Amino acid sequence: MSSQKVCYVSAFLNLNRGGWSQFSRTTHEYFRAFIPILNLFKKQDISKEEEELDDHLVLFMDDSFVLSEDLISQYRLTVYPISHESMSSRFCWSHIGMERFIMSTERFKLLVGHRKKFPEHSFPEYSMINHSKIDFIDQAMTEFPAYNLFSWVDFGYCALPERIPTALVDPSKLDCTRVTYTLINPMTEDDRDILKTLRKAPERMGGFFFFGPRDALTTYRDLYRETLLEFQNDYGITDDDQALAQVCYFKNPDLFSLVHLGKWHAALCAFQKTN
Repeated sequence: MSSQKVCYVSAFLNLNRGGWSQFSRTTHEYFRAFIPILNLFKKQDISKEEEELDDHLVLFMDDSFVLSEDLISQYRLTVYPISHESMSSRFCWSHIGMERFIMSTERFKLLVGHRKKFPEHSFPEYSMINHSKIDFIDQAMTEFPAYNLFSWVDFGYCALPERIPTALVDPSKLDCTRVTYTLINPMTEDDRDILKTLRKAPERMGGFFFFGPRDALTTYRDLYRETLLEFQNDYGITDDDQALAQVCYFKNPDLFSLVHLGKWHAALCAFQKTN
């Protein structure tokens, strides 16, 4: 397998977000935003050998949504069913009890202030499915040993037309030795302050996309899990995956390549293959 081929990973777990009073998003909206990504993996009229050497998509899908074998066979796609119950075996999700407890405490509610309404501070299932991105990547690395490069892409990535790429990522446009995140705004020294990030939520690293080689992502997996436990047990706080990634960066900046693109969800278009 060419080291330049990429295994992409995404996931959808139904949190019934369409019924939320704030920050609602229907299942239909999620699926509509995912279809442009799926279409990039449509099988072409090529030999089976060529197809097996191409980029691949691994999708962790809520088991209440069954994709037919006929549909799956049309794409370079592997689907693994997940449920709220099965998620308990994954490292990050297994700490959802502590996440729920922290969110319920008056101390934490006072700490986050006006931001307690945001789902990463009030909905443990939401925060944990986002923290589980690194666990999904970890499983994909185990299941697909022939690939060296992996990329996370949020299931709801293409919610707006300007976010839709016409091709997959060109690895030559990225640092294939480190974990790449894109920045909405440049990182500053003030961003070392975990509590400031918690209260102000500055727009820095975007968790909707990250990319890297197997060895760097394995190091990142361990660092991320360690940081999640520090947030819960040492600081008594919860935050989103972007905030944890930011702390991981300051712990080990040499592990990361940060690319400032200046806006949300710009990665796929910025790094896509061109003719």
